[in-house]
Amino acid sequence: GACVSIASNLVCGDRAADAGDGTCVSTVLEPEPYLNPIVKLQQLAGRNDHMHLDEVRYRESDGRLYVCSYDFAVVNANDPGNMKYMVQQLKVVWPAGQGNPAYATGARTGGCIALAVEGDYVYTTHRGNIDDPSYLGGWRLTPAAGNTLTGTQLPLLAEAGTSYEGIDVGADGYIYVALGEEGLGVYDFDSATSTWTRLALAEGFNHAFAVRVAGTTAYVADGLGGLVTVDITDPLAPVLTGRAVTGGQARDLRVNGATAYVAAGSNGLKIVDVSDIFNPTVIGAASMPGSAQRLDYSAGRVHVAAWNDARVYDVSDPANPTFVGAARMTRQLSGTTAADQDGRPEVTSRVLGIAAYNDIMFAGNWHVPYSYRIHSDRAAPFIFLPEDVNLLDFGPVAAGESETVDVLVRNEGTAALDLIHNWASNPAFTVEPRQIQIPAGGSETLSLTYTPTETAEGVAKETSYLSLMSDDPEQPVRRGYLVGNRPGLGVGVALPETVVALVDGGEWSSSAYAGQVRMLAYFATF
Repeated sequence: GACVSIASNLVCGDRAADAGDGTCVSTVLEPEPYLNPIVKLQQLAGRNDHMHLDEVRYRESDGRLYVCSYDFAVVNANDPGNMKYMVQQLKVVWPAGQGNPAYATGARTGGCIALAVEGDYVYTTHRGNIDDPSYLGGWRLTPAAGNTLTGTQLPLLAEAGTSYEGIDVGADGYIYVALGEEGLGVYDFDSATSTWTRLALAEGFNHAFAVRVAGTTAYVADGLGGLVTVDITDPLAPVLTGRAVTGGQARDLRVNGATAYVAAGSNGLKIVDVSDIFNPTVIGAASMPGSAQRLDYSAGRVHVAAWNDARVYDVSDPANPTFVGAARMTRQLSGTTAADQDGRPEVTSRVLGIAAYNDIMFAGNWHVPYSYRIHSDRAAPFIFLPEDVNLLDFGPVAAGESETVDVLVRNEGTAALDLIHNWASNPAFTVEPRQIQIPAGGSETLSLTYTPTETAEGVAKETSYLSLMSDDPEQPVRRGYLVGNRPGLGVGVALPETVVALVDGGEWSSSAYAGQVRMLAYFATF
């Protein structure tokens, strides 16, 4: 920027500063030419583009990606940049009268939440929800024309009061199933007679979400109970041997030699030494702003489905995991396009499933599968914003007044993040500072202010894009959506009388809680 000298005082322009040596230096941040450590290869579109992917597993022997979602699918992933479905939209069909009594007069179809692969068989589970019963079942896959597959449904097992969660197959050929609060079940499937048999049950769990078998030990992600080790030397008499409290909800795990990696929900990644199964010990951890749902291990790296994004950590030193990079997936919500006169930017698509093989990562989110290539040698920033920037409501603001909201911006990456241009598309909204640098692992606050535009009719709803331009190679422009004086129910607006019919036949009324603070939560079941 320009500068002039007045007597002995140096005066610099608004884009320059006194360097302290009688000269002016530019204060304009320049973006660094970073290369992305997590490079997207493909976003696989199929017949269904809202799959709600849950567990995904890659099998090296055939290069296939096995997918549990609203339905079951298999992907040819030998070329991760040119994946193709081999079979898709397979849905479990419930015979009339089996499982939920509501199906007594007809069949019901459903998907799966967890899977395990053994030869041509894929065993799948569902924990059940308000519409679908809990089941243990699967598919037999046979080759078909054009490098496709045909799936034949296996008989379903539904034991009264049992919730089927994660599943794995041991070297002994037995099928190990996490059964929630019930514990860990050991099953056999006889392909000759197409029958399921429960052989044993290990009890004493909090809530068994997932299981992985290595040798004569079963490792269980036990919710609030952390990681549990089970001796299955005699699979007909499994014995709990040890427990490591991980904090959070232990939901998934992988084992590599004497080390177990646990997805511990809000407590992030936990790394456990399991060399002594009678005394498993937490030796490392990595926190994250999201919630670790599932993970996978390959080639010295752990890949985490972290709800807000897919993350990669170098765990060559298990006690000191280091962040490599992350990938955020987005989706344009229906009803929010410019044609719908709302114009909101794409929002985060939640990441629930993850699989990895060498430098390739497969991620499954609410919608479709993705593939990525990992470049661990690249350092780069990674911007992380709170989710409310997707719809940041300033509430009702009167004419002549202003409302300011602070937004915390985090740099989750491995290099400094330069926010080189922060702005709002509507002059009624302002952003300060306009530029800022955030060190790796650091955070800074942006102040967003809304001052209503006055008209002869007063003030009305106003919206704006928030744009943050940076040198993050994954998200060079990150956008948010700002709204002030939004009509209807919103921030700062009194809740009108609301009556809700409850699933148990009861009723909830807001007037019964007048003057009290209550949190209303919306949950979907899958």
